[in-house]
Amino acid sequence: INAEYGGALRVKYRTGASRGFLLEYETADRDECAGEDNGGCSHVCTNTEGGRECSCPPNMVLSQRGDTCLDLSTTVGTCSGILTDSSGQIASMGYPYGYIGGLSCYWMIYPPTSRSISLTFQDFDLEGLGGDCTYDYIEVSSGDGTAERMCGSDIPRVITTNSSR
Repeated sequence: INAEYGGALRVKYRTGASRGFLLEYETADRDECAGEDNGGCSHVCTNTEGGRECSCPPNMVLSQRGDTCLDLSTTVGTCSGILTDSSGQIASMGYPYGYIGGLSCYWMIYPPTSRSISLTFQDFDLEGLGGDCTYDYIEVSSGDGTAERMCGSDIPRVITTNSSR
């Protein structure tokens, strides 16, 4: 009998005219790091009781997802910027492999004269559910002081400025 990881075994006892039985059982920790996928870790996998921990070499940082090491010198995305082109992209550092926790990043978008700005999210997955954007979020604010904070996995609506500078 081979029970899948996390599965259970059922023991059924049917009475009859016999002495009965004694059954011993034990459980053992499974090595989640064993196998071709290295436990799902991109670099170092350490087996722990009931799970695994991923870690990175000294020149890398673990993504927010916790399984991918990101080389900051070649990582997609930046953590700040002043954007003046008529179009472009902003991505979280490490996208799409997860993002780096503990960052506070800021971008300023200055449109060319007589142009408005539209923000269209192509993909969106930040911690937070039901509007509880306490830890991870994107906040978009305008010069008039209005701001909108977004989190969760639902792609936000298109945001468009009402006027140009």
